[in-house]
Amino acid sequence: MLLCSAGVAPSQTPATPPETPPATTTPQSPPAATTPQTPPAETPAPQTQQPAQPETPSTGEPPAISVPQVTVEAPKPRPARRAPPATPARTAAPRPPAPPAQPTPTPPTTPTTTTAGQPAATSLQAPPSLNIITTNQIQGSTAQSFGNLFFTMPGATSAGLAPGASRPVLRGLDDFRVRVQENGIGSMDVSDLGQDHGVPLDPLSVQKIEILRGPEALRYGSQAVGGVVEATNNRIPFAAPPGGWQTQFLGATTTVDRGAEGGALFDAGSRDFAFHADVYGRRGNDYFIPSYPYLFPSDPAPPFNGKQPNSSFHSEGQAVGGSYLFAGGYVGAAVSRFSTLYHVPTMDGAASNSRIAIDQVKYTSKGEFRPESSAIDVVRFWAGAVEYHHDEIGIGEDGIDGIQATFKNHAQEARSEIQFLPLATPLGSFISTVGAQFDHQQIDTSGDAGSLLGDARTNRSSAYFINQLWFTENFRSLLAGRIETVRLDGTSGIFPAALVPPPDNPALSLQSLGFLPKSISFKLLQDLPSWMVASALLQRIERAPTALELFAHGSHDAPGTFEIGNSNLKIETGNTAELGLQRIQGDFRFDAKAYYTYYNNFIFRQATGILCGATFATCGNGVDTGRLLPTAAMSRACRRCGSAAAPTGAPTTGSCAWASCTPSGRATSASTTRPPPATTCSRCESRTPNIGGTRLGARPSSRPGSSARTCSTSTCAIPCNSTRTKFFSPGAASNFS
Repeated sequence: MLLCSAGVAPSQTPATPPETPPATTTPQSPPAATTPQTPPAETPAPQTQQPAQPETPSTGEPPAISVPQVTVEAPKPRPARRAPPATPARTAAPRPPAPPAQPTPTPPTTPTTTTAGQPAATSLQAPPSLNIITTNQIQGSTAQSFGNLFFTMPGATSAGLAPGASRPVLRGLDDFRVRVQENGIGSMDVSDLGQDHGVPLDPLSVQKIEILRGPEALRYGSQAVGGVVEATNNRIPFAAPPGGWQTQFLGATTTVDRGAEGGALFDAGSRDFAFHADVYGRRGNDYFIPSYPYLFPSDPAPPFNGKQPNSSFHSEGQAVGGSYLFAGGYVGAAVSRFSTLYHVPTMDGAASNSRIAIDQVKYTSKGEFRPESSAIDVVRFWAGAVEYHHDEIGIGEDGIDGIQATFKNHAQEARSEIQFLPLATPLGSFISTVGAQFDHQQIDTSGDAGSLLGDARTNRSSAYFINQLWFTENFRSLLAGRIETVRLDGTSGIFPAALVPPPDNPALSLQSLGFLPKSISFKLLQDLPSWMVASALLQRIERAPTALELFAHGSHDAPGTFEIGNSNLKIETGNTAELGLQRIQGDFRFDAKAYYTYYNNFIFRQATGILCGATFATCGNGVDTGRLLPTAAMSRACRRCGSAAAPTGAPTTGSCAWASCTPSGRATSASTTRPPPATTCSRCESRTPNIGGTRLGARPSSRPGSSARTCSTSTCAIPCNSTRTKFFSPGAASNFS
């Protein structure tokens, strides 16, 4: 409540006659009332109180007493973020919207569409995305891990090998092609290295999730060819909560696993500072299932007690953060910790009591500043660093229950950008944003993980721009571009052509590889009647190979695979065309997309049909503990060939299984032969010029009685990557968009 009193100020007023003027003064005298903060245009803003000039009395009338103007300004609370005062050179940027009436204010998550700095800023906002999971949806979900929140989202799902380990899958793409981030900073974990690795984000710590694609996604990296999953919370507050403080308590129980979860969030603030803290935890036992869990049990079959064996989990986390609020912006920092222990509920995992313990400490900072400038609207920055530790625990070959593999990840990320004020052009209002980003990742491994991937380092520097052009209030375009320099250092294995011993221990070679991916994305948006928006998108996204794809050379314990990388891989390119129509308001809302993506040099894991143990010396001797999965390049022509390259059955040293598919995508029969000459399975050759390029081990074939051209691939081939790829490798069509 604001109380205001007014009266005649005795200071800075000329001497007046002893008579007090009546309540109603002559029209020449201004009323003694508070003056609005913004004076009328014809009245200049008062700078200092000037004494009133005496008026010349008219003949026959008593002189009028001039009462000086008095302005009473009541004290007001200092806003969290104040816009700079208006100047002739620019329009004052409007204040950010007040925090919503919920336990913790949620900061804006798509600054790309911010158009502060012009009077019609509210009309220059991009339509709200329907690819959003709100706070109420998150709190009402039974998801035990971050990835499981996407099971009910159209165009998305989740993949993982354990209740505590799952990642989002967007349009059939996952792992390295989907970026997961928190408040603009990447999760910086190793969840993209294997389906048994968890994301160190808990649903209890997240307030909103949004999926970004197209030009908006290029702000964060070209690795996110499938999309960016942005999780937001108030760990770095940008405003003080209403009333000075607020708190929230969360709690739930589950019957399927006799589990429980709970959390508490606290926010406080004043005119200059804002503070946040949260703590949460959850636990669950082996969950109940209606039938026997294994399709192909061992002999004798494991006993069944109505529960999924080895499916329990436990996780907890804490965070604290704060911000300094000043005129025109804020700057803040936070530190958080995430810890979890979850079991891997596979048949082998239950037999060896496989479980994974993750501990991550994350430091983040971000800020925003709106300078008093005639050109710059806002300057933003994000920064973060993590210390990540991950142990894979279970019963080893020696019969001892202990740590079998360890992953350590030391990563840093920083990004800064400048958004300029709208510029009037003959085509419309033009808003430009330019920025730069730097990333560093160092993965250290030991135990069985050391044989999978040795110590590897990735350094990435990039620059990007995002331009908005508003032709009219209803028609606008977005254009974004990004260029990166990527350098990867690691150790790759040198394996024999047949991918089986000898030698028992392949030689290791230090590698230092560089890539220069370039990406561009263009989008048009048109507002239609009835709150509908039509969109069209064209983009070309290039992705550099990752350390695992280049340098893998050993067994991976939890998924039971033996993986071989390929240091000859080239940049993967995805070309996408998309049409969309969405209704963003009203009782009935929808978001429909039709898209087509064409990939060049698609990188994937290809099964060879050779079985391996924990070491390369066991490959091809019939030890059924894992399947050799080299990383290869996928090409395109036979794009629907699903699973024609089936394993040959009992492993035969050096055996090859061919599968062919027609250009229409229909799979044909697969055949098994003895190993062809070494020249066939040892190098990339062009054996099908009529198709336009080939990969190692591929040769043309045709169906009996048909002249249609087909293509064949060999599962024993050494991975290679051709710049002209015209056929699709079997078993990977599910990743095609």
